[in-house]
Amino acid sequence: MIKPFTINFSNGQSAQAIRIANDHDLAAVTSSLGLQTSRFIFVLIGGAGGMSDEELARLYPFFLNSLAPLFDSCESIVLDGGTDSGIMNLIGKARREIGASFRLVGVVASGTIVLPEAKDTIPHSAKLEPNHTHFILVPGSEWGDESIWIDRVAGIISEQAVTILINGGDIARKDIELSIAAKRKVVIVTGSGRLADELAATSNEPLLLNIINLADDPEKIRQRLTQLMKGADDGTRRQKKIERKD
Repeated sequence: MIKPFTINFSNGQSAQAIRIANDHDLAAVTSSLGLQTSRFIFVLIGGAGGMSDEELARLYPFFLNSLAPLFDSCESIVLDGGTDSGIMNLIGKARREIGASFRLVGVVASGTIVLPEAKDTIPHSAKLEPNHTHFILVPGSEWGDESIWIDRVAGIISEQAVTILINGGDIARKDIELSIAAKRKVVIVTGSGRLADELAATSNEPLLLNIINLADDPEKIRQRLTQLMKGADDGTRRQKKIERKD
């Protein structure tokens, strides 16, 4: 049986965590961490260590005024890569600044991070973002090894989820491919830079990729994301009705 443990951070925050070794352990994710009570799941992907301080400062208002309030209002579970960099740092900071209570779950490859209390460090390892509420430590020692696990965890927690791409590079491209393969709604935040802007301009997946503009009013952005979220939920319910008829 997989037992959760507590990670304590120097800022006084703490998070519940589990370590899984294979697909068979995925079934324990919801029960061990209490993640089975939300209808709405967001998978947050995009830029990490490759983002400049200027990019982070420019994007932070989007997290603070649009994403974090929306996630909190619908009591979402938000999945991301969990390290203290890029968009993961921004959503963690925004969650803490507005005093939000939505669950923020970092899915991290064990061989790429160092726990706060660890005495020995792994070369080129990253710190965990300290405002996350949960962490799932998965197999892997390379950046990007967590991608397939984020996808699998999203599928275990809920049948409906929305992926949001902000900025991003090669690993985020892999994340997008996994979301499309899972028939998950994907939101591209144009104006956020790099991969997001590239895909917004060249997408040939119009049924699955949805574009929102970073420059739009926060209320407009929240309304658009709410529509997509409810659309994903309605689509799942329709599918269930069809399956029952069959």
